[in-house]
Amino acid sequence: MNMICNIPKNHVQERIYTLNYIFNYRLGFKIEFVETENLELTSIAIEDKKIEFKDHFFFQKIPKGETYLKSKNLPQHIKYFNDELIDELRPILFGTETVVKNEASIFLDEDIPASVFFMLSRWEENVSPNFDKLDRFSGLQSLAFQNDFIKTCC
Repeated sequence: MNMICNIPKNHVQERIYTLNYIFNYRLGFKIEFVETENLELTSIAIEDKKIEFKDHFFFQKIPKGETYLKSKNLPQHIKYFNDELIDELRPILFGTETVVKNEASIFLDEDIPASVFFMLSRWEENVSPNFDKLDRFSGLQSLAFQNDFIKTCC
């Protein structure tokens, strides 16, 4: 089954990497990416159905010459959502638990692509000030461990 994914024109490599991981590698969909001017939404169309994710992470304005790889950009307040599809509490790293469904679409205010990118890339290890004497990042210092979702679907 083919999918069309409309992605904002910023942080394109990160978005493609993450969405390919989710939908191609994990779920087996062939996915075509189309860059759009709308920086607030990522939308995915499969036949006549659509799912939209509100962009809470890459949408933020980062000053020219800077990068998102800063400790101030780490998720600050982890919320949990009782996901009926996987029957467990799922952490929300970026966004809110708001979901709007109708027959043709689902809108999620949760930025799942950014959350998956955060976990896959492990970029918190690059910005954390917490390293041991051998300059290693301890998993015990990770956001996932500290917030008790290290073994949870994200």
